[in-house]
Amino acid sequence: MNKRWLIVGGVIGLAGILLVGPGCSVFGIRNTPEPDYQVAQTIEGEPIEIRVYRPMILATTTVETTDYKEGSRVGFRRLADYIFGENTKSENIGMTAPVYQEEEQDGVWKMAFVMPERYTLETLPKPVDPKIQLVTQPAKTFAVLRFRGRYNERNIERHRAQMESWLANNNAWKATSKTRAAGYDPPFTLPMFRRNEILVEVEERR
Repeated sequence: MNKRWLIVGGVIGLAGILLVGPGCSVFGIRNTPEPDYQVAQTIEGEPIEIRVYRPMILATTTVETTDYKEGSRVGFRRLADYIFGENTKSENIGMTAPVYQEEEQDGVWKMAFVMPERYTLETLPKPVDPKIQLVTQPAKTFAVLRFRGRYNERNIERHRAQMESWLANNNAWKATSKTRAAGYDPPFTLPMFRRNEILVEVEERR
């Protein structure tokens, strides 16, 4: 499997259970804030839609390791410490969904938390840890395939292949990035209630 996908939320491990848990039940009922988007198109006959996401601020960090689980643990804990008070205002920023992770290159993992919409770059407390950066992600258009079940490598790969097959055979949209995986729920959520997604940036074919 191509490991250069973006991972969101639920597979972070024990830290994910402790920090995301208050906003999500075992039945997948979430009340944590999520990024705002508009559905531009629903693809007939496919569990795919085209979404336009608004700009958002991300707190990002990079971890150098060849071990995915270690990269997840270190990155998640580092960013969690930031939003729960290790910042210049000792302020609790609050947890949101999703959490992003991607392998930028072999042995280099990047993780990001979405910041609540009430903040700007000017009003966000600055990280104490110099390994954390605050960046603005511009508006982006994604093709998104949503699926349930366990958030594991086999399930991700199966749906990634489904997305790539659709991209290769449609006449309206073309990919402008690698596919990404997204999981919105912590590990204790029952598989049938989990929200998982495969995302890829797209633009209209000319």
